[in-house]
Amino acid sequence: MIPAFDERGYLPPGIHGATLDEVADRFGQETELRKVQMESLTIVNPSQLENARGKLKLLEEQCASLKSQPAENAYTRDLTLQALQRWIKELKEEILRYECKTPSGANP
Repeated sequence: MIPAFDERGYLPPGIHGATLDEVADRFGQETELRKVQMESLTIVNPSQLENARGKLKLLEEQCASLKSQPAENAYTRDLTLQALQRWIKELKEEILRYECKTPSGANP
């Protein structure tokens, strides 16, 4: 969730987890430029879909590798796994959104 702006109009310091949809709702609708910038973050053609699937495979492999290795620092490992799993989930959702918008014969 993206927190409210402070009295100066800034987000509070820190890392604020948010989905792409949350970012788009909060920051990507006000101007045409913002809308175009948000569209550039989504999959819009088969080439981008192929790249997204490649990234997904790498993230899944990295996650599996991290799970199978002993952890020097369990807390850091758990945080890293949580971040990887969140990215994997968001990438799968983005791939699914593209596939749902595309006629079935157009997917590679």
